[in-house]
Parts: sequence; structure tokens; C-alpha cells
Amino acid sequence: MRRASFYGRLNRPIPCSDNVESTLAEFEPFGTSPPGTLEDMGTAPPTLTVVSVDMRLNANKTAHRTNSYINDNLIVRRGQEFIMAITFNRSYDQSVDEVVLEFLIGSEPYTTDTLIPIVLKSSVPSSWNWRIIGQQGLTTVLGITPSPKCIVGKFSSYLTVVTPIGKYRSKRNPDLDIYILFNAWNPGDDVFLNDESQRTEYVLNDQGIIFNGQVNNITSRPWNYGQFKRGVLDACLFVMNRSQMLLKDRQNVIKVVRRASAMINSNDDQGVIIGNWSNDYSMGTSPTSWTGSTEILLKYANTGLSVGYGQCWVFAGVFNTFMRCLGIPARVITCFNSAHDTVGEWITEIVVDERGTRDTAISNDSVWNFHCWNEAMMKRPDLPPGFNGWQVVDSTPQETSDDIFQCGPASVQAVKNGLVYYPFDSPFVFDEVNSDLYYMQRDRYGNMTILYMSTTYVGQLIITKTIGQSTYDDVTLTYKYPEGSAEDDATMSRVEKYGISVYRTAIGTPDVELTVTVPTVKMGDSFTLTAFLNNTSDERRTVQVLVTGTVVFYTGVNASDFMDAENTVLLEAGQSQSVDFNVNASDYTDKLVDQGYLSFTTIGNVLETTNTLTNKTTIKLQVPQLSLTLEGQPEVQVQMFVTLAFTNVFGFTLENITARMEGPGSTTIRTKQYSGLVPGASLSWKEAFVPQKPGPDRVVASLDCEKVRQLVGELSINVAA
Repeated sequence: MRRASFYGRLNRPIPCSDNVESTLAEFEPFGTSPPGTLEDMGTAPPTLTVVSVDMRLNANKTAHRTNSYINDNLIVRRGQEFIMAITFNRSYDQSVDEVVLEFLIGSEPYTTDTLIPIVLKSSVPSSWNWRIIGQQGLTTVLGITPSPKCIVGKFSSYLTVVTPIGKYRSKRNPDLDIYILFNAWNPGDDVFLNDESQRTEYVLNDQGIIFNGQVNNITSRPWNYGQFKRGVLDACLFVMNRSQMLLKDRQNVIKVVRRASAMINSNDDQGVIIGNWSNDYSMGTSPTSWTGSTEILLKYANTGLSVGYGQCWVFAGVFNTFMRCLGIPARVITCFNSAHDTVGEWITEIVVDERGTRDTAISNDSVWNFHCWNEAMMKRPDLPPGFNGWQVVDSTPQETSDDIFQCGPASVQAVKNGLVYYPFDSPFVFDEVNSDLYYMQRDRYGNMTILYMSTTYVGQLIITKTIGQSTYDDVTLTYKYPEGSAEDDATMSRVEKYGISVYRTAIGTPDVELTVTVPTVKMGDSFTLTAFLNNTSDERRTVQVLVTGTVVFYTGVNASDFMDAENTVLLEAGQSQSVDFNVNASDYTDKLVDQGYLSFTTIGNVLETTNTLTNKTTIKLQVPQLSLTLEGQPEVQVQMFVTLAFTNVFGFTLENITARMEGPGSTTIRTKQYSGLVPGASLSWKEAFVPQKPGPDRVVASLDCEKVRQLVGELSINVAA
């Protein structure tokens, strides 16, 4: 873990934690005050004492839209006034009495950013605005407005009465601690978002949908962000403290999201989630088993140990929770056919041998069937005008940036216009959505032939959840101009000027056409792959058709081959013909991996012309949804019951099943184990939940075992007050 170093260079450690265990002295005599506190400001009757402080929790949380957080302390958004009422032992007289409010963060509050004194006299300035709203008997009501640029985190607060001999400070009271968040409602905050429907969706919505699958077969899974559940806010601050990020840097949303993109993964810094794409999850929880972020964040905060395991949608889901919890507008993005170019040359090369089998010794490039990252809304004062708005941040550990597995924030507008020299990691994101795809064939002598080239396959579709709905919005054109347009050509020319050679090699068109069709397939079913050949020449053509079937991870990485078949087709001039290849369930079932796809490479060697035809077809196997049913009408503080039901429709036994259910009113995820479920057998599991707040909510469930992943279900409910 990287820690701030101060020995031999600084007189004290740089504050890197909002830990508030350290306290200020209850009495400070004048003449010995530490830096950053007040000097003697006159006389005040020593009889004035603080009797009580009312943080007006309900009114403030409602005004600051933080009333959904299940937390006993005040939670406010910076740049917006909150109210507090102080009751003294006698009537407070501003013209005579000397009273100071002190807000501090961290164990070493010596700077103007970490120790904010508010002297209740109009002549003394403060970085936070304040006013006396009124006095009611012995109670004085104050309005305090934190700076819209202040540190985000947990502050402790003290009241100090100044006397002729010194300052008498209130005792440390954890009930007066205040959480200060980013504020998307304040134009002075760099996360300002001037649209109420977007603020409601991207800051306040604690339920989400993460899209996956493939571009022609989009699927989704529910994800509970849970940013308001008890303990989650503290867990998010624990992540920042664990990162050793300087407290002063937590004023800056750019630095916060960049550091957090590194901390959400465990690489480098013992962060939140351990990435695992091995299909072996025996030492943790399979990525497809999670139902949301709460369980992961709380486990990390409670143990201090990285949680296993995650893949891209898990990283994106947890990162989304982190940002929304701290008040940063955020959303999950899914890019279909996302390039992972390991060299960084804007070209993704997939190399196969003469039979179409992937040759990873030549190239480790891959195209992910889908990849999830996040966008965060913010201003970019470090960039020229025009690049505020959505910024790409990605916590999935793919490649390092500044020697750390982190990514972003990269301006979406900069990516679209090919401004790859803008920070942070714009070149990598540009590559993910714009890389040219080349299929290369290497013969036994090492010669390379281009079989197929596409400038449109990568980044074919980029989507995010629609505001207020369960559908998706196509945001592809926010990342790239239409292929072949003048703007697209200008973007590519601009990229080349920055020292990157984008070659687009034209390849000849063979006089025989090859297309392949595969039906929609349920997991465990046999099916037929059909290759269509069309001879467009006026001569006979003989085509040797080779089909290789491979189970691949959703990242495009091969897991194992399961099929190798060939057939020779004779085509007369102008003739078309189809040839079928049967795929038996027994061929692929035992080789399936989580989030696995079946990938077929079809190569046609035209013997008369030595032309080579190629086709790459990938299918996602269909799995059923879990059934969730509700008993009764959901009401606040009234127990409700939800039943999960599932029947094994597959032709094989499911073993070592883990079921998960997450519902309203509880931070504890319910789990249940089943040793096995034979074909045709059913299971039923009932759980009780007690909703804590009225309004829309839902129950999310998953069923997970080694042979079948991605079994999920959800039940939407409306909780009555």
C-alpha cells in the first residue's frame, strides 16, 4: 500500500484520513494556541455555557435530500445551508459573548481546509458562510453553509466559549459529527448537474440495471446499489482512508474518482474487489452470484480484506455505489464489442492458425463481448472549455495508468474527437470504442494473411439505463461519430497527428460469399450451425469449409475447444448452397464457464483461387429467470414474505448451489445452500423482510453453481407508508 511519507521531510504526517478519534483540548489558555485556532478576542462572561445542540436532523436531511441514508448523524451536501440550534444556560448576546463553532476533519486538523472556525461575530471572516436565523429564549438558531469546494468526508464539531483566560471547548460528542457530500444541486460544486430528473436517477436512485450479453442479444441483470443502507457511507469513506489519499485532495472530484478507480480493484493497494476470470471461485464468491454492492462494501470495511471475486460489471456496480453515495452523479455504461488492445496501437489483431484455432502466442489482443465501466458527471477545469460533463472512469483492472491499475476520468467529448493527449487515459478509452479489428491467419511457415478487417465491429453499441425506466439508452454517438462521416475521418486524422499510425488496409473481395447462421439456443440444447455459400463467379468453385467451436469467456479469451468439423462443397457458377454442422449439447456442456459464450470460427478455403473466406459467430446461451412471489401488501415496519422458486430445466444435475436474496430493510444478504438439484427437480425458499421506508423498492435474487451462472430474478414492490 502506498502511504504518505513524512519522516525527514515534514514535521508531521500529511492528513490522509477523516478519522475523528483525536480530540481538541477542552481548555486552551491564551498564548499557547496551536496554529489555525483563534487568538484572544476580548472578554466574555465566563458563566455562558452550552447546554445542548440540536442538529435538526429531519429538517436538514430532507432539505439536503439525504433522508434516505440510514445513518444517525447529520448528512449534508456542500454549498448548501444546514440548520443547528444551540441552547445556552442563559440568553446569548452576540455583542458581548464570544462563541466559536469549530468543524474539523482528520486527526491533525492544522490547516484551513481541515479546521474551519466560525466566530459568531460578523467582523470575523470564515471560509464557510453562516448567519444567525433567530433566537427563541435560550436557544440560538444558526444557518451554516459549507464551502462548495470543501473537503468531502466526516467532520466533528465543537462549540467553544471564549473567556478572558482562554477557550472552553465542548467535549467530543460523536452525535454532532457531520458527513459532508458533493452537491449536484449547487452550481458552485464541480459535480453540478442542471437537470432534476438526471439528479434523481444518477445520485438518488439506489436500484439499477446492468446490461450485458451481446450486441444482437442484449440481456441484463438487476443490481442494488444500496448507497443509503446502514454502514455503506462509512464503508465508502473507509475506502478513501485506506487509499491514503490526502484530505485536501478530497475537495477535488477529479482526484477522488481517479483514486477510487484504483481502490475498487485490489491490484496495487489492497482495494475492495479481487478480479477473477479463471472460472475457479472456490476461495470466494463467484462474480455472477452478487446481487448488489452492499455486501461487498460492508465486508471490505468490516474485515479490511479484499473481497473475492469480481468481473467488470461487479467493479462497475460497486464503483457506481461509491460515487452516488458521496454525491457524485454516476451511471454504468455497457460497451458491446469492447477492444482490449494490449499494445495500444488502435488495432486489435486476432490471429488464428490454418484451421481457425486462436493463436495466442502471436497476439493477446481480445474483443470483449461486453465491457462495463462508469461515467461520472463533473467539470474539468484542467481542460479547455467544452469538456465538462460525462467522464469515463473504469475500476476493472485491465492496464496500468501511471503504474497503477486505474482509469479516468477521461472526457467523453475528448474521446469522441480523438483528443487522445488529454488526461486521463483518453487513449485507452478511445481504443476500446474505435479500434480496427483484424483477423489474421498464420500458416505453418509463419506467413500472415488478413482474412477479415472491420472498422465498425468494435464499439458497435454503447448503452446505459434509461432515466426512470428499465430500458436502455443508446449513447454510442456520444463516444464516436458515425462511421465514414466527415467528422469520423477528421477524428482519425487528428489521432494520426498525435503520433499514432492508424492503418486501414483494404482487402480484396473473394468471388464466393460466406455467411453463417445459428439459432437462439437454450443452455443444454443441441442445435445446428448453417454455413451459406454463394458463388458469384461464372466458374465452378470448390470450397473446403472448416468450423471450429470454442467456449470463450465474455472477455473474448478462449476457455476450451469443443468442436472441429469440416466439409467440402462444390459450387457451380452462380450457385448457392448451404451446409449444416450439428452441435451436440454433450460437446459443450462440460466445458462451460461463467458468463461463457460459444464462439464459432468458420473458414472457407476456395481451392481454385486460394482465396480464404472467414466468419466469426458468437452466441450467448439462454438461461431461465428466477421466479419471485410476494405474500401480502408491503408496508413500512410490517413483515413481508418473498418466495424464490426454481426448476432445473437442464439435462444435467446442478451441484453445490448458492442462492442469494436481497430485499428492503436489511443490510444482511440472505443466503441458502443446496447440495444438488437433478433434472426436473424444483426448489422453493421463503424469506421475510421488513421495509423501513415507503416508496418503490425491490427484491433481487440469484442462483449460482459451477455449471450454470447468471440465474437472476427480481420482484418490484411499492411499500406503503
